[in-house]
Amino acid sequence: MNIVVVGGAELAPNVDFPPLEAEKYGWLQYPRLGDGEIAPTCWRNNVVIHQQRREHP
Repeated sequence: MNIVVVGGAELAPNVDFPPLEAEKYGWLQYPRLGDGEIAPTCWRNNVVIHQQRREHP
């Protein structure tokens, strides 16, 4: 299973994902991808985690 994080730069500095030690997992993390880059970059992945900046009122 391939997992990709899109927009990792939007994560809080103290957030850390647990290490995936099983050989059946692949993990990629991109600090930021534009809308036109997401599909060509992530199409082979099984799980896409998309972080996006949220403005608080």
